[in-house]
Amino acid sequence: MGTCVSRKGARFLIAQRYWTDTTTPHGRLMLTGLGGLAKFERELIRERTHEGRERAVVRGATFGRTAEAHTAPTTRVIKRSDAGEATREIAHFISARP
Repeated sequence: MGTCVSRKGARFLIAQRYWTDTTTPHGRLMLTGLGGLAKFERELIRERTHEGRERAVVRGATFGRTAEAHTAPTTRVIKRSDAGEATREIAHFISARP
């Protein structure tokens, strides 16, 4: 991405600090290093989250919406439609646009 941006003639510079100037080798090195650290941190977060979810499943936790959360609103909409209620009124009931 940085190469694509620099080809277009753009550069990244913060408060006249030489280490943020992406047109210099030093600035590009710093940007690359910071990008690597950010990627490393994202991977750590992903790994820790995955491990935490696995431990929660072992303890019996479930994730996501319950089946009732999906079927109950659908059932109510079908009943209203079968009763002849207008689509606009049903849409308003479920806070949607017709």
